[in-house]
Amino acid sequence: MSDHPAIAEVVRQHVVIQEWLSGTDDRGWASFHAALADDFEILTPDGETVRKPELLDGFRGAFGAAPGITVEIKHARVMAEHGALAVVRYEEWQSDCERPNQRVSTAVFAVDDGAPLGWTWLALHETWLRD
Repeated sequence: MSDHPAIAEVVRQHVVIQEWLSGTDDRGWASFHAALADDFEILTPDGETVRKPELLDGFRGAFGAAPGITVEIKHARVMAEHGALAVVRYEEWQSDCERPNQRVSTAVFAVDDGAPLGWTWLALHETWLRD
């Protein structure tokens, strides 16, 4: 994996997600929220567009919903970077949970001094990977 700070942000955010879903650490809420731009939206692997307020509502209620889950980031790379924007593609592998799955994601980031690692998530598009 590259040492680009946007890739470090992908890894950091997924550690927070893993700890939140597994119920092992509830301290990540503020950094999870702070890393997402106000107009952030995700296109889920099932084709649903979810905006930041709805995502936060669902995430808040998911604390401890997947005890033992592991989330691993693989094959992360910066696809494009221009000025204060970066596009990162990565695979997310979830295991040790009720429904293990893998997806490939493309995320758009912008430089933001208020974000945990200096890069804020603008948009995320996820697609299921086949077994």
